[in-house]
Amino acid sequence: SQMTQFDYYQSLENEIATLCSDLPSLFTDDKDAELFNEFLGAGEYGLAFEAITARLIERNYAVPLATFKRIESLATQMRIPDAHWKPVRVS
Repeated sequence: SQMTQFDYYQSLENEIATLCSDLPSLFTDDKDAELFNEFLGAGEYGLAFEAITARLIERNYAVPLATFKRIESLATQMRIPDAHWKPVRVS
């Protein structure tokens, strides 16, 4: 069964939402959370993803390996340049 474009975006959105729930302390600032949700709501999945990874890199935040694998998989699907996610530290 062919995955429709809608299914693809739905799965991306779910993956990014899961990624976000894996990192509960990431968006402690309401403005950040609001911006992230706006990106997600607008279907700007690349921007939503990069809002997460930029913050992880900026804060030198270490993530569990499973979370890093999820980041890697999303980055590959969305063709996000390595520089935007590869520097994320693994705990």
